[in-house]
Amino acid sequence: MIHSAHLLPECKIHKYTGLWCTGCGNTRSVTALLHGQLWRAVRCNPAIPFLALTVLLLYAENVIGIWNKRVKLLPRNKWIWWTVLAVFLVFYIIRNFFDVLAPPL
Repeated sequence: MIHSAHLLPECKIHKYTGLWCTGCGNTRSVTALLHGQLWRAVRCNPAIPFLALTVLLLYAENVIGIWNKRVKLLPRNKWIWWTVLAVFLVFYIIRNFFDVLAPPL
């Protein structure tokens, strides 16, 4: 796998505190996703595969809406999105204390 992360500046939060911020692992996650390594992409930063899936579903809603009646593939309830946000926050907290969820380098 070709790594271009060395061209980007390192994360100041991780450099000074040793903690992974919410943006740490974005480049590795995108690279892994483009190479079809879904689990590695989720371990690096789960926000990227989630955002990719969300954009894909929104695009599918629009394409289906062109030929058919309006279809909702994504939930529109606020409590679901609050739950997703809570899961991400728990993940980001846990990955700073357990090596199992730390982004692979």
